[in-house]
Amino acid sequence: MGASMSAVQHDLEMARRGRDATAQQSRMGILAGQIVNAICRHPTMSRAEQTRQLAAPERALSMVQGSEERMAVLEEHIGNLASTLAPLARTDFLTAIANRRALEERLREVLQSANRHGDTGVLAIFDVDRFKEVNVRFGHGGGDEVLRAMAEVLVKNVRTTDFVARIAGDQFAVLLAHTSPREGVYRARRLQTQLRETVVDFDGETVAVEASIGCANYEVGTSLPGLFQRASLALYKQKRSRGLRYTRLAS
Repeated sequence: MGASMSAVQHDLEMARRGRDATAQQSRMGILAGQIVNAICRHPTMSRAEQTRQLAAPERALSMVQGSEERMAVLEEHIGNLASTLAPLARTDFLTAIANRRALEERLREVLQSANRHGDTGVLAIFDVDRFKEVNVRFGHGGGDEVLRAMAEVLVKNVRTTDFVARIAGDQFAVLLAHTSPREGVYRARRLQTQLRETVVDFDGETVAVEASIGCANYEVGTSLPGLFQRASLALYKQKRSRGLRYTRLAS
């Protein structure tokens, strides 16, 4: 009887361990899936950065044996990803400046401050002129160099309180905060002139950088969609007056 009870207890223990192992394997599969999804579905991460991020847990897992240790590795990597991916979600990978998501977050803060303290400022949207022609003549590599150069010029010529972002393929936005509408528009036009004076050397040829601009001021009561819409409309009007085509920016 004692022998049979021991056999039963042994079988139950083995069954429990089997269930635990299956649960751990399932948990590891879920964790691994979370890592892959977070990396592969990230909106702004480059292909090279995705490859690097995916390789990191594989290297770490190859150095441990037990399932508990492997789970700890995956959980640690998920924690690291959270701190790594958060800023990447607000960064344009091509130009390394802020993206539209980051700009909208900053604008919400600025508009809230405007409502509380009566602050004013200007949102300027820049759209590269004849960018399609640049891509056709120089390829996407040449187009990318133009975008990088444009980002560099804008960032170097604004104040620390201003905010520069790439918000679409060939569109950039500059938030000129804590300034009057007149001063903000003047500074935005000066940026436009500085862009016009910029040239990019690519594959032995010189590419000129030109951009049209649309400005809209904000004040107490200004809404985020309304601000984007007015700036986009002003940009459309300038493009049209210069005989250039423009697709309206979605607000």
